[in-house]
Amino acid sequence: MEKKVLVAYGSWAGSTAEVAEAVASALEEAGVAASACPANTVMDLSPYRAVIVGSAIHAAQLHGDVRTFMAMHESALSQMPVAYFVVCMTMKEDTEENRKAVKGYLKILHDTYPEIEPVAEGLFAGVMNFKKLSWIFRTMMKVMKLEEGDFRDSKAIRDWTAGLVDKLG
Repeated sequence: MEKKVLVAYGSWAGSTAEVAEAVASALEEAGVAASACPANTVMDLSPYRAVIVGSAIHAAQLHGDVRTFMAMHESALSQMPVAYFVVCMTMKEDTEENRKAVKGYLKILHDTYPEIEPVAEGLFAGVMNFKKLSWIFRTMMKVMKLEEGDFRDSKAIRDWTAGLVDKLG
């Protein structure tokens, strides 16, 4: 039986989980066995041939479950194809400046795990739903005058995923 591709993610309000599910679904449509799981539920990478790690970004930080996942599975991840994606409201406007800023949020992974060389990095906008945020984040978002809405680009997510098929081996 062919090993699957894992899409492990950390999500605060559900948007990143939905992007991870979309990535896994697009892989399946391309004939690649895949499954999406919260990063904090994955204990063993042996059933997988490649891993895509996705994180929501809050206050310029990766989700804690993703940081823990990377530390726990560092050795295994260094031996297989890995890709990263982040879901961040900065990508609501896909400009070169914003892409550079959002890529910077992945710097901690590059610096901490230099032996893990991602085959690709996806940068996606997410959903801003004040009702799903804690009081403090909701207040911060309102002060920053961020608008509510779903800013995900499903075509960009599918296109990025299609480009991964050959890279994941």
